[in-house]
Amino acid sequence: MVQLLKPPLLHPCFLSSAKKRSLIMEIIAQWLDDLDDVISSARLLSERFRNICIALIFLTISLLLQIGGVLLALKHPPLASATATILLVTLMYRSATAPRAALQQSI
Repeated sequence: MVQLLKPPLLHPCFLSSAKKRSLIMEIIAQWLDDLDDVISSARLLSERFRNICIALIFLTISLLLQIGGVLLALKHPPLASATATILLVTLMYRSATAPRAALQQSI
């Protein structure tokens, strides 16, 4: 049976001081790389969580505004009609005075 050559021992007592420093620096570099990977992963997860929270806040505010509009229409129909008219006029004014490039990008 052929016996293969074994790789050199990496135990610190078998290495010269220059190789020990090189090995220690390599270990530190690997630790720092792993730490960078962990931090990057945490940042990606926090960004995803932030986007979900912003979407939930937006949906909640939108739902509350819609419920408020319905309750206003049931309680004070003339005030609801005036509010809707003001919102419509504001929307029409913004679409009429917006630059052409902004209108084409929104389409």
